[in-house]
Amino acid sequence: MDNTNQETYNYPLFTWIFTILITPLIIMLINLIINGNKTVDILEMFKVLPVFYILGGLYSLPTLGVFLINYHFLKRRKISNLLVRSISMFVANICVYLTFLYIGGTASMKLALVYCITLTIFIWVVKMKRQQTVL
Repeated sequence: MDNTNQETYNYPLFTWIFTILITPLIIMLINLIINGNKTVDILEMFKVLPVFYILGGLYSLPTLGVFLINYHFLKRRKISNLLVRSISMFVANICVYLTFLYIGGTASMKLALVYCITLTIFIWVVKMKRQQTVL
């Protein structure tokens, strides 16, 4: 992989990493707001944070794979970054939803919503470098 390709793939990788790292913190913050400020709850939440990171990383690997393939396909087209981001947002959010649908559970759709919102924000915030070449 040459330097140009490596820089190009930083966008989906950084988007994925930021989503995995930040979303559990947002979920903890939401829980604190809803349940009140209890010191014991805050400490308990920080104990489960590594579990969020490990499971979030593992369960999101298929989504990362689809995101990378989708981005690889789109980066070679002569289309605007706006369209690349929009298509990536749609595809990645569908993958997140399907992942949480597979996981199941009572809170899975609420978690999917928070992950989708965070992912959407990072899709639009993370800097994208790509060459626009004709395939």
